[in-house]
Amino acid sequence: MNLTLPSKAAQMPMSRIAHNLSKALLLAILVPNLAAQIPAGYYSSVDTTSPGTLRASLHEIIDDHSFLPYTSSSTDTWDVLELAMEDPTDSGRILDIYKNASYAKQGGGNSFYNREHVWPKSYGFPDEGIGNIVHNDCHMLWLSDSSYNLARSNKPFRDCSSACNEWTTELNEGQGGATGSYPADSNWTEGNSSTGSWETWHGRRGDVARSLFYAEVRYEGGIHSVLGIAEPDLLLTNDQALITASLSQQNEQVAYMGMLSVLLQWHLDDPVDAWELQRNDMVADFQGNRNPFIDHPEWVACLFAGQCSGGDMTPPAAPTGLTAVGGQGRVDLDWNDNGEPDLLGYDVLRASSPAGLYVPITSSPLATSEYTDTAVLAGETWYYVVVATDFVLNDSAASNEVAATVSQFRGDLLWINEFHYDNSGTDEDEFVEIAGPSGANLSGWQLLLYNGNNGSLYDSAALSGFMPYQPGCLGTVLIPFGQIQNGSPDGIALVSPTNSVVEFLSYEGSFVAIGGAADGLTSTDINVTESGSTPVGFSLQRGGSGAVPGHFTWQNSQASTPGEANSNQTFDGCDPGGWTDLGGGTSGAGGPVTLTGTGALSAGSPTTLELTHTPVGALSLAWVAFESLPFSALGGTVHATPFASQLLFMTNASGELTLTTSWPSGIPAGTPIWFQFLVEDLSVVYSITLSNGLLVTAH
Repeated sequence: MNLTLPSKAAQMPMSRIAHNLSKALLLAILVPNLAAQIPAGYYSSVDTTSPGTLRASLHEIIDDHSFLPYTSSSTDTWDVLELAMEDPTDSGRILDIYKNASYAKQGGGNSFYNREHVWPKSYGFPDEGIGNIVHNDCHMLWLSDSSYNLARSNKPFRDCSSACNEWTTELNEGQGGATGSYPADSNWTEGNSSTGSWETWHGRRGDVARSLFYAEVRYEGGIHSVLGIAEPDLLLTNDQALITASLSQQNEQVAYMGMLSVLLQWHLDDPVDAWELQRNDMVADFQGNRNPFIDHPEWVACLFAGQCSGGDMTPPAAPTGLTAVGGQGRVDLDWNDNGEPDLLGYDVLRASSPAGLYVPITSSPLATSEYTDTAVLAGETWYYVVVATDFVLNDSAASNEVAATVSQFRGDLLWINEFHYDNSGTDEDEFVEIAGPSGANLSGWQLLLYNGNNGSLYDSAALSGFMPYQPGCLGTVLIPFGQIQNGSPDGIALVSPTNSVVEFLSYEGSFVAIGGAADGLTSTDINVTESGSTPVGFSLQRGGSGAVPGHFTWQNSQASTPGEANSNQTFDGCDPGGWTDLGGGTSGAGGPVTLTGTGALSAGSPTTLELTHTPVGALSLAWVAFESLPFSALGGTVHATPFASQLLFMTNASGELTLTTSWPSGIPAGTPIWFQFLVEDLSVVYSITLSNGLLVTAH
């Protein structure tokens, strides 16, 4: 097959394509493929020494695939596409390609979605049936909202502009839904037929491009070796005349589609994601062939820009011996070293369910066979696999799957709890509030502010100190900013000391960050906003009851509460994991804790409490909790009182702390008052020990 090069000065020159695809090859090295279910040896015969050898060897592998009926009472394209395009959050629903809408599975003939040929069938293969296998190829078929499919019709893929008609998307799986300035999260279209334009939204434009790259290599003319039928030769081009001539509504020996330069750029703009991999795996299960440009996106650079890597197609061995240990705010992973001399590194992938939809959590290959994941929710179980990759981007099969549960009470889990960015008149008192467990070390944490217009980082703030104690054993810290941009959209990233992005939130839409720790990440729109009519002194806040960010939801603007729990928010983080023994205390990593004191407490009179603790390090951090009724753990209400026991204290080098305090007046005589200490060893990441309970009686 011959590659038809761009023929108009206004279109991207081949030198520019080569430059961009060279950059894509480098990015592919830095961010290897996700874990696809590629059969062992599937690509072993591929020859990447030149574009011609790559094209020929790939065609031999993916040619002559199994025929699927278009519509049938047996397994047909409807069945395959509804499995391949499942909504990852609900196996009874699908996500469509253009609207990004989630629909309950309906089967053929429904009024919600239909089948979209991304290479329109009117360009070379309009006839349905066993005589036209390309018409029924599920690598080129996608489920689409019916009205969006009609709007796209048979227009070539091109970049559009704000003067085009906008076809918006819906927010699903953290993508889509943003509207506003072109291109937002929308599809855009103008014109009609072969001279019209359809610009696919940014979350699926790469998927479209790779479908058409597959089509060009899979269909090179000739005869299907099993069915004995003729197949068309499909070519991508930038030549408008060739595209228009192919719109014959007849079966053609040679047919053209485009625009090639646009599709090459879209391939770079929208890399392969886990959902696209899942789709490729499912179609391959039925057709028996794969889309090689999903499994190996770097081959686009070889095929169309001559950036080829040689002939090594032997993948590394799958990593072995993977183990996972859950802790407080972390999962520690370890596995055996691979022995290949050409090993580039390892990628760690995580899922929220067994054998689930795995996504990579490492931004570049790891040089060592261990990793600590700190971007995980407390109280949840997470599942992991590891993939090895070599210097020419051959990926191994996945390692064994392991699981670990993160402890419920964690000292390094912080979250964005409240912020203010816009109000009536001149913007005033703009800030971001961070919340998390009392006593959490804030050193090394930072806030990054991103401009959604171009994705760039425009401000930052470094955190320090410790999270203060507030009722519910959680705390809040206010970080003022001189100016927070007013959105449409903009975002805030909270970054841990290990440079992991714990949260990347945005308002008035979502976008992809460029630069900083959040580089390449798509923000999560909180779906509430402020505006020029928001009253002064209001803010956006999380509300609800709990101890981790997943327990709270964002509310419409409320009277601001900087530095304390929000309106309609209750902190409930005092139970570090169900400790119940109040008799002799609980021994933790720091050793046993003993609390002693006077047996009677007079209102307004001082009393002495003495804490003895065997520390791991030189110093330990402690705070006191107390109740007016006996309690079995720290889950009860902690009374807000005006005296010093609400603060944090340092024990001395021997682990001793003496606190003199008094109970306020107004407590009836004979009231039992329970005291208890939590102790944290600073030399261990949030290692907490609980003291015994001490009962004193008010006189």
